Order: sequence, then structure tokens, then C-alpha cells
Amino acid sequence: VLRAVCETEHWVCGRYFKPDDEAKLLRFHEWWCVPDPAIERFVEETKKVRFAPGVGLVGRAWQSGTPLWATDIATDPRTLKTAIALDAGMRGIFTVPVLAEGRTLGVLTFSSSKPREPEERLLQAMHVIGSQVGQFLQRKQAEVVLRESEGRLRATFEQAKVGFHLTAVDGRFLQVNDKYCDMVGYTREELLRMNVAEVNFQQHKSDAPDLRKKVLAGEMNSFSLEKQLRRRDGSPVWATITISAVRGPDNAVQHFISVVEDISERKEAEQALRASE
Repeated sequence: VLRAVCETEHWVCGRYFKPDDEAKLLRFHEWWCVPDPAIERFVEETKKVRFAPGVGLVGRAWQSGTPLWATDIATDPRTLKTAIALDAGMRGIFTVPVLAEGRTLGVLTFSSSKPREPEERLLQAMHVIGSQVGQFLQRKQAEVVLRESEGRLRATFEQAKVGFHLTAVDGRFLQVNDKYCDMVGYTREELLRMNVAEVNFQQHKSDAPDLRKKVLAGEMNSFSLEKQLRRRDGSPVWATITISAVRGPDNAVQHFISVVEDISERKEAEQALRASE
């Protein structure tokens, strides 16, 4: 965007300043300029500049949310007249807030090497472009947050001290964590080719089918129960399983998330106590 505007409208330098919410300042973030050693030095120096709200033309644009134009930084009282800018031949400056949902996400600035009178056509066009850039940046930021959230969720899923698995409505395993694999003695690859029914002891009556029907009918969204699972070697393992439905926009169940805790030691202790009594 910076390059396209500069090349199309004959500005020699474009910069983007992004808010540092913690410091409450605008910080240098990105740039483009024509190949010129003096202008490149100017850009390098402005990487150190910070703008507070209302300070300089950039800080004013950030605070007001409106594009601002200075014909000549040497004579305009709103601008910061830095020696490096004047030495580099910077004169005209044009600032454009990047907006999304009424919030300023940053400020685009464009500089010229000669005084330049305001152009209403360009002001209006850049106001629209600033909003489009803001919507794009907001969407990208949301995608980053989502990826980070998914990353944390995956880490929690894999490192949990209890078993986790995702199953389709028909019972097929969609995802399992290492703890669940250890609990039932199958590899992840083996389980992902299996149905949850294959790790249940069929001879033990379970309320799970009836409870699942109630979840699918929308009468409830989750349930817990104790049941015996069958390890790969055929031995039993007692577990407490909490099963929750994940629903789509139409409220239909898309898949189930199950949290599985090995309670074999507790069951053995209860059995020993009964035998003792």
C-alpha cells in the first residue's frame, strides 16, 4: 500500500506507525521510499521516533481519526521540525489514520521532497483506503489471535495429565492425545482407524448410548459416567469419562469431546475395602 500510493501520487517516502497500547505511543512499524541515501537515512532515524496522542501531525491524526495535510513542515506549527527531516529534503507531509470499527489501528504517513498543497481528491480517496487497510489488518490480527489460541489449545490437549479424544457422531476417533493412547495401549495411528466402541467392554452395561441420544436430541449437552475400557492386551481399565457435544450454527452435534481419567487405583481400593468389610 505504501509503495503503491507513493509511486502513483509521487510521494518519496511512506511510513506506517502502529500503536504500542502499553506505552500509549505510536511506534515505527513499516516503510517504503525511493532509492535515495538521504531519504533512507531519514527513514532509519525515524525508526527511533515515538508519537504521543496529539503530538506532531502523526499524533494528531491518531488522536482525531481524520487525514491531515501539511504543505511544508518547515512552516506548519503542527509538525515536528526534525533536523533529519529537513536535511533529507522532506517538506510536504500527509497523514492517514488506519481505521476499523471506529478504532484507529495506526497511521500512514507520506512525505514529499517539496512543498505540496492539499488535494481534496487524494484526501477523500486515502480516507477510504485507510479504512480498507484497517479492516484488512483487523482481520489479520484476529487470525493471529485464533492461531495462537488454537496453538495453546493443542498444547493443552497434548500435555494434559488426563486422556482426551474427539469422536465423530458415529463414534470414529478424530483426534486423541498421548495420555489416552497410554491409557488404552494403542498408538495414535491405530486409534484413528478405530471406533470408540472397540475400546469398550461390551459385556458391561452402560448408560452412554441413551445419554448420547439425549445429547443428539438437544435435551442435554454433556454427561459423565464411569465405565471399563479394554486395553489393547485385553486387560480392563476403569475410567471416568465426561463427554461434551460441539454443536454447529444449526445446533446439530458436529462431534464429541471426551475427557478420560484413569480411576483404576480408586476402584481397586474400593474393591479391597469391600473385601475387607
